[in-house]
This record gives sequence, structure tokens and C-alpha cells, in this order.
Amino acid sequence: MRDTIHALYEALGGGKADILIAELQEAGIDCIMDRGGVEIAGHRVLGKGWAGLVLAALRRGRPVAVKVLKPRGRRRSLLSEGIAAYAAARLGVFKPVHYVGRNVLVYELIEGPTLAEYGPRSVAEAQQVLSQLLEKAYRLDVIGLRHNELARPDQQVIVEHGQKPYIIDYESATWCQTPASNLTQLIGGLPRTPIGRCCRIHILLKDPVLRSLLRRYKAAKTLKEKRYLYRSIAELLISACSEATAP
Repeated sequence: MRDTIHALYEALGGGKADILIAELQEAGIDCIMDRGGVEIAGHRVLGKGWAGLVLAALRRGRPVAVKVLKPRGRRRSLLSEGIAAYAAARLGVFKPVHYVGRNVLVYELIEGPTLAEYGPRSVAEAQQVLSQLLEKAYRLDVIGLRHNELARPDQQVIVEHGQKPYIIDYESATWCQTPASNLTQLIGGLPRTPIGRCCRIHILLKDPVLRSLLRRYKAAKTLKEKRYLYRSIAELLISACSEATAP
């Protein structure tokens, strides 16, 4: 693990790798696995963002994902992101979080394609995944956690085993006093994805009934009103999906 972290930090401009290694050990990380679609200094990682790297690792013998701060980056801590991810995980929107620290965030590894890569095998499957995804965006709205990146959901959702969608990456997340509007952001971004096209959301978004419901949902100030509008929106979208044909 030590050699891998030093090599990654050196490739990204240097930094206090020993501090990170100590926190990884405190988090119970046994080793870093060479796994993922991004290569840095000869090492494969799961992802690379403006603030951090996501690595595959073993923690107490079990595979996990580990987000670490990039050296010399603008972010100074992962604590805020970790708290948001933990809250989402408690709702089943994200995978269980095992450790939240200043430089390290450890959570259960999610296996599957991103929403950009996911192609539903049938209309029934698309319907099931879409229904779960809409509900998870709504759950975030209920607790006032604004993801802020769901207008581009293609890289913000992983569909585990082609069946269970999880909303990932909470580095831009913020908390708000009133119910948030993740649901409207998500629906607006879905036409760019295969599942959105399969369910004809790009066509449905032109429907004045849906447009009115989305505007009212975004403006709603009470959870009771949000819940009523969410159910109407979800029913309309799932119904349209059931009438579509498989891609």
C-alpha cells in the first residue's frame, strides 16, 4: 500500500503521502488493489476527479472503495462529503459508509455500469430501475440534501448488477433549509442516458402536464406537497415507460 500511495502522489505533484497512509491504516485498509478504468503512474484506479481519487481496496479482507484527497488540491477535507454520503447511505440511496476522515472516505464497493453505460435489457427492467432512481432522488429531497450534479446523471449513478441504481459522488452536495429538488434535476438530465431514451423521457418532457408537475414540485415548500407531486410525477413517467419499446 505504501509504495502505491507514494507513486500516485508523486505522479500528481507530490504531497504528504505518509499522512494519508496513516489515515488509511486507521480506517482499517489492508491494501490497495490495482483495479479500475483510469491509469495513473502504472496503477489502475476506479476514478479521478478534481478533488480526489477513488481506489479499490481491501478492508478487513473485504473489497471496498476508498476516496482520498488529491495532493495539492483545492479541497482540504473530505468530512463534508463524507457526512453527506453517510446520510445518503442511511436512506439506501448510497452504499454503506465504513469510515469518514479528513483525507479518506471508505464505502462499500459498487459493481456495475454507470448510467451512461447502462442499457436496460427490457422495458420491465428499465421501469424497475427508473422507479428506484426516482425514489432515491426524492429521498434526498426529503432530508434537504442537494446533490447538485444530477442534471448530468450519466456519471453520477451506478446500476449495480444492472438492477439497483445508486447515486454516487457527494463532493458538491449541500444542505438546504427546505426540501431540495434533486428529482427535477435528475429528470431533466435523463434524456441524455440510454434508460431515458428507452423510457421516452425526452418526449414526455414536452408534455405540459409533466412540465407543470415539475414546476410545482420544485416550488413546493412542504413535505406533504412534495410527496403528493412526487407520486404523480413518478406514476406518469413509469406509465410512459411501460408503453415504450425496448432499445
